[in-house]
Amino acid sequence: MNNSTLNKILIFLIIIALAGNVYVFRNEIAYYFPLFENQKPCEQPITYSIGTIDQRFGISKKELLEILEQATSVWSDSINKQLFVYDENNGELKINLLYDDRQHSTDRLKTLGITINNNLSGYEALKAKYDSAIIIYNQQTAELQARNKAYSEKLSAYNSQVNYWNSRGGAPKDKANQLEKEKIALENERKAIIQLSAQVNSQVDDINAMGTALNQMAADLNINAQIYNGIVAGQEDEFQEGHYRKNNLIQEINIYQFNDRNMLTRVLMHELGHALGLEHLENPEAIMYRLNQATNLYLTEDDLSALKTACQIK
Repeated sequence: MNNSTLNKILIFLIIIALAGNVYVFRNEIAYYFPLFENQKPCEQPITYSIGTIDQRFGISKKELLEILEQATSVWSDSINKQLFVYDENNGELKINLLYDDRQHSTDRLKTLGITINNNLSGYEALKAKYDSAIIIYNQQTAELQARNKAYSEKLSAYNSQVNYWNSRGGAPKDKANQLEKEKIALENERKAIIQLSAQVNSQVDDINAMGTALNQMAADLNINAQIYNGIVAGQEDEFQEGHYRKNNLIQEINIYQFNDRNMLTRVLMHELGHALGLEHLENPEAIMYRLNQATNLYLTEDDLSALKTACQIK
């Protein structure tokens, strides 16, 4: 066997080895070389998995998966293309059910161990607790706003760096290590903010529950007092029941409230639409309308048209 033949065999083996490494490390390569991710929209299905299910919803993982199958199928079947795939361990899109109990003021007071004595001294005692809770709430809210602002600024700077290096084919090793450390720090801060936000929301629940009781006591005792309108946390419009978000750190759908199975299905359909890249529509009957006021569990012509545009289907 001559040298020319040996060289050809050696080159062939090197090509096979390189191809194997590209396949094995395809995810890492995609992170630093976005060229691998420049695929046509909807060409690859979005993988999803179950994150958190608060047991107070009274729904099992199996039931949620059945509802998700229905919700994802509506989008997929409309263009005869699989747009979502369940991946229990590695699903990139996390589905969370996060309980919101602000409507249960009476139960909240019982949980707090507050006994209502419907007399003037009872009113004054509850008002003192209310005023103290307001002080704590204001302190926590100020801290939460400051940390949210700082986190947003750091996340924006991180995203700019990632986009910068992606546009240049990848970051040097030292810079990649630095970005990884920043990513971990951002994720830790995100979790801390979520925990603080939960404390603030809990404080809101307490305040609203006490305010409701104070209003009733004032009416019963004919006390000329202020009206406690309570504190409303969160948005006043759009789909209050759920929220989709995605950044370089996380992709998730959080569901906060639903009355029944159909409502949950519809909310999930709406948020899954956002995951596909759809924005809000003006048609009140559309799944992608900004308010969850209709009852249909099928796509309108406006929904379908928006989906085809997002997926670049003529």
